[in-house]
Amino acid sequence: MIQIDGVHVQDSLVALSAAGVPILQVRWLEARGAEEVVNGAGAVVFGPIRSWTLRGNDLTFEYGERAATELGFPTLHELQLDVPEEEIARTRDELLEILNGTCCVIDTPGLRYTD
Repeated sequence: MIQIDGVHVQDSLVALSAAGVPILQVRWLEARGAEEVVNGAGAVVFGPIRSWTLRGNDLTFEYGERAATELGFPTLHELQLDVPEEEIARTRDELLEILNGTCCVIDTPGLRYTD
């Protein structure tokens, strides 16, 4: 599991890093009507997230086989958010906006949700 110690959240964007190295960006592209995932090397895949889970500070994205290969990630991409609770809440809220309609399970302080 990758330890994430940097989170940047802004309108329609969540960027995660470890020790200052970009790991993953998830952003909403209105023109395409889909999310875009960018890995740390800059590979881009549109609409790859099948489902996601946030339990406490453990964040998991599920990708299709092809998307996972293109991104260089496992199909179940497990990340541990080693950031303050407020940053986890901001990340959760923005991912809910970006990935609206994507199957998810959330169990965090302040929100429990299953879709």
